Amino acid sequence: MSNKIIKSVSFNVTNEDDKKMLKHLKKRNFSGYVKKLIMRDIELKGVREGGVTESNMSMVLKEEKKLTAAERLEQLKKERITAPERITLKVDGKNQEF
Repeated sequence: MSNKIIKSVSFNVTNEDDKKMLKHLKKRNFSGYVKKLIMRDIELKGVREGGVTESNMSMVLKEEKKLTAAERLEQLKKERITAPERITLKVDGKNQEF
Protein backbone atom coordinates (compact mmCIF):
# COMPACT_ATOMS: atom_id res chain seq x y z
CA MET A 1 0.00 0.00 0.00
CA SER A 2 1.35 3.40 -0.99
CA ASN A 3 1.37 6.49 1.20
CA LYS A 4 0.45 8.68 -1.81
CA ILE A 5 -2.91 10.03 -2.89
CA ILE A 6 -3.27 10.81 -6.58
CA LYS A 7 -5.57 13.58 -7.86
CA SER A 8 -6.05 14.14 -11.57
CA VAL A 9 -6.83 17.27 -13.58
CA SER A 10 -8.53 17.22 -16.98
CA PHE A 11 -7.81 19.68 -19.78
CA ASN A 12 -10.04 20.15 -22.82
CA VAL A 13 -7.75 20.75 -25.82
CA THR A 14 -10.57 22.51 -27.69
CA ASN A 15 -11.00 25.11 -24.91
CA GLU A 16 -8.78 28.19 -25.38
CA ASP A 17 -8.13 28.70 -21.65
CA ASP A 18 -7.21 25.05 -21.21
CA LYS A 19 -4.86 25.25 -24.22
CA LYS A 20 -3.13 28.28 -22.66
CA MET A 21 -2.70 26.38 -19.40
CA LEU A 22 -1.28 23.34 -21.17
CA LYS A 23 1.17 25.50 -23.10
CA HIS A 24 2.21 27.22 -19.85
CA LEU A 25 2.72 23.86 -18.13
CA LYS A 26 4.68 22.30 -20.98
CA LYS A 27 8.13 22.63 -19.37
CA ARG A 28 7.10 22.52 -15.71
CA ASN A 29 6.93 19.86 -13.06
CA PHE A 30 3.12 19.71 -12.94
CA SER A 31 2.84 18.10 -9.52
CA GLY A 32 5.28 20.53 -7.89
CA TYR A 33 3.66 23.49 -9.60
CA VAL A 34 0.15 22.57 -8.43
CA LYS A 35 1.37 21.91 -4.90
CA LYS A 36 3.07 25.33 -4.84
CA LEU A 37 -0.16 27.03 -6.01
CA ILE A 38 -2.19 25.22 -3.36
CA MET A 39 0.29 26.24 -0.65
CA ARG A 40 0.12 29.87 -1.81
CA ASP A 41 -3.67 29.71 -1.62
CA ILE A 42 -3.47 28.40 1.95
CA GLU A 43 -1.00 31.14 2.91
CA LEU A 44 -3.09 33.86 1.26
CA LYS A 45 -6.18 32.74 3.15
CA GLY A 46 -4.28 33.51 6.33
CA VAL A 47 -3.80 37.10 5.13
CA ARG A 48 -7.33 37.71 3.82
CA GLU A 49 -10.56 35.85 3.25
CA GLY A 50 -11.35 34.24 -0.09
CA GLY A 51 -8.02 32.74 -1.13
CA VAL A 52 -7.02 32.67 -4.76
CA THR A 53 -9.80 33.84 -7.05
CA GLU A 54 -10.05 34.23 -10.80
CA SER A 55 -9.56 37.98 -10.41
CA ASN A 56 -6.31 37.76 -8.43
CA MET A 57 -4.82 34.59 -9.93
CA SER A 58 -2.42 36.53 -12.17
CA MET A 59 -1.18 38.50 -9.16
CA VAL A 60 -0.49 35.29 -7.25
CA LEU A 61 1.33 33.75 -10.19
CA LYS A 62 3.46 36.91 -10.60
CA GLU A 63 4.89 36.26 -7.13
CA GLU A 64 6.88 33.48 -8.74
CA LYS A 65 9.12 36.10 -10.34
CA LYS A 66 10.77 38.91 -8.42
CA LEU A 67 8.45 41.93 -8.41
CA THR A 68 9.58 45.47 -9.09
CA ALA A 69 8.87 48.10 -6.47
CA ALA A 70 5.97 49.46 -8.52
CA GLU A 71 4.50 45.96 -9.01
CA ARG A 72 4.78 45.24 -5.29
CA LEU A 73 3.01 48.50 -4.38
CA GLU A 74 0.26 47.69 -6.89
CA GLN A 75 -0.02 44.22 -5.37
CA LEU A 76 -0.39 45.72 -1.90
CA LYS A 77 -3.16 48.00 -3.17
CA LYS A 78 -5.00 45.06 -4.72
CA GLU A 79 -4.70 43.05 -1.52
CA ARG A 80 -5.96 46.05 0.42
CA ILE A 81 -3.17 45.74 2.91
CA THR A 82 -2.40 49.05 4.56
CA ALA A 83 1.07 50.10 3.52
CA PRO A 84 3.14 52.67 5.41
CA GLU A 85 3.13 56.23 4.07
CA ARG A 86 6.73 55.80 2.95
CA ILE A 87 8.39 52.53 2.05
CA THR A 88 12.01 51.80 1.23
CA LEU A 89 12.65 49.07 -1.33
CA LYS A 90 15.83 47.82 -2.92
CA VAL A 91 15.66 48.52 -6.67
CA ASP A 92 18.57 47.49 -8.88
CA GLY A 93 20.76 47.14 -5.80
CA LYS A 94 19.92 50.62 -4.46
CA ASN A 95 17.53 51.58 -1.69
CA GLN A 96 14.73 53.79 -2.99
CA GLU A 97 12.02 55.43 -0.94
CA PHE A 98 8.46 55.52 -2.24
